Amino acid sequence: MGNSWVFAQESAQRFVLLSDQKNGIVFFKDECKKNAFSLVFSFSQDLKEIPYAHLALVDFSKNFKEDLKASHDGLVYAYLEVQSSQKMGNRQIRVDYTAKKVSDDGGADADLDIPDQIEILLLDEDLKKIMSTSNFNLETMESSKKVRTLINANLESCFKDN
Repeated sequence: MGNSWVFAQESAQRFVLLSDQKNGIVFFKDECKKNAFSLVFSFSQDLKEIPYAHLALVDFSKNFKEDLKASHDGLVYAYLEVQSSQKMGNRQIRVDYTAKKVSDDGGADADLDIPDQIEILLLDEDLKKIMSTSNFNLETMESSKKVRTLINANLESCFKDN
């Protein structure tokens, strides 16, 4: 029982989203549905119970949206739809997304194929919802760290059941 003080001191550390080098965000593309992917976010401390269902945590970065426009004829706007968000273990959140597009021909909400490399922008308001429920000091993130380039970590090919 004498170790409880040591634990309390350690738990007073910073609460942050882990860096790229530590797999803070891992990108898994669904090879069977070209517009579906998941991101797993890892944090430095245990997460409290909050309603995760509608947390997006990220959007495509402005530059990535411009790149998509340039490489897709008729694309007006690309956006993400959250399919589900859930806590995994004590320190991770998994969010499943589908990518959608609005086209200039009036086609709205059509699926958008996701490349193996994406660039995302972390959403302050969603991160604050997670971090404000913890008892840790909220680390403000520099603008340069809010944009992350992610490469598909899913090495599975699509095996659809017939």
